[in-house]
Amino acid sequence: MKLNKNSWHARANEYVYGWSYLDNVDCLCPYFWGTLLAIFLTPLWALGHGIVRVIDALPETNVNLPSISQRTKNRIGTTFAYGFFGLMITLLTIAFGLAVIKYGLLNVLIVIGAIALVVSGVIGLFFLIMVIKEKYDDWRWDHPKEKKPNLFMEFVRAKKNKHCPLVEWV
Repeated sequence: MKLNKNSWHARANEYVYGWSYLDNVDCLCPYFWGTLLAIFLTPLWALGHGIVRVIDALPETNVNLPSISQRTKNRIGTTFAYGFFGLMITLLTIAFGLAVIKYGLLNVLIVIGAIALVVSGVIGLFFLIMVIKEKYDDWRWDHPKEKKPNLFMEFVRAKKNKHCPLVEWV
């Protein structure tokens, strides 16, 4: 499977993991799961980098702060993202447990199901609008659209065929 290094998912992986990640990945399955994690961690990682930039931009004081290397900045940002992710999971687990104790399991599951239904409805509406826009653009310009490999569909096909295709970067 040919993937472009300038695609949105490659840039998300570059932002979170660095180019060495793209150079070391040669199979679709780990790249797909790494991309999902990168999409989730990008805002958290950016927040960690923002904190590092604020620390790095502090004016000179009497305390002699050593300059922070780019590698250390990357480690701090990634550590912050993973730590924040773990903290969120822990807090959600505690909140779920407390809600079950206070309101009962059935009521909590009904609320979670309602929230999931609303969120999936919004996501479905978003994708419906995107599909309608694509169909309208195809009709309007009346030209054949060149098909590019879709990362998600290629992953589904690979899981169905029980093999992961090799990734070739172009």
